[in-house]
Amino acid sequence: MRFEVGSFRATVVMLSGLFGYAVFLRPRLVRWRATDDELARRMLGDEQIEHPLTNTNRAITVEAPVEDVWPWLAQMGSLRGGWYSYDWVDNGGRPSADRVLEQYQQVQPGDVLPCLPGASDAFLVTAVTPPRDLILTVPGAAGPITSWEHFIEPLGSVHSRLIVRGRVARLWKQMAREAHTAGQRTTPIEYVYRLIGRLPDTWLSAVTALGHRWMEARHMRGIKRRVESMGRAA
Repeated sequence: MRFEVGSFRATVVMLSGLFGYAVFLRPRLVRWRATDDELARRMLGDEQIEHPLTNTNRAITVEAPVEDVWPWLAQMGSLRGGWYSYDWVDNGGRPSADRVLEQYQQVQPGDVLPCLPGASDAFLVTAVTPPRDLILTVPGAAGPITSWEHFIEPLGSVHSRLIVRGRVARLWKQMAREAHTAGQRTTPIEYVYRLIGRLPDTWLSAVTALGHRWMEARHMRGIKRRVESMGRAA
């Protein structure tokens, strides 16, 4: 009987935790500062993955016009301008740029903005409309595995809204389990990908939502801080 009672209590605790995550925590992880309208709007990158495993929406207001935000997106990429997030994770320990790098401003479909040092196929520039929209994908044999869209919307003449939407296809799990950059030592983030790629879908969504929220929020704040700092310096 004690075992049965203990099992019942453990089940209640587990279900309560899952309910709390689903109702209270997960919505905050997959949606950060995005308005209802931004959440509901159809974006061009949605066409890349119509029925995603995970869909994230995040937005931030930048005190600068669209034209001042765009250069920081154009130069993104590991060992380029960086990702403005945790550089020890995704930029080989090199600090992300704190100035506009003119050599990386011409971005075209087919270009690769490396997600990690040495990566040669992700992120792939799938569509680009300067100075407003940049769509990156991770290609797979059956279509894109992830899509990551950065869209800049003007708010008057001196403010902008940076809207970032990420969509993950169900095929991502297989890619994650095999994560490795050819010719390079396995990085910490690749070890993490291999681990979470083996999780059940429910737990995978929970873990990736938490990790992605942590990294992407810093990425967006990093862009905002750099753009506004340059504006004040000018």
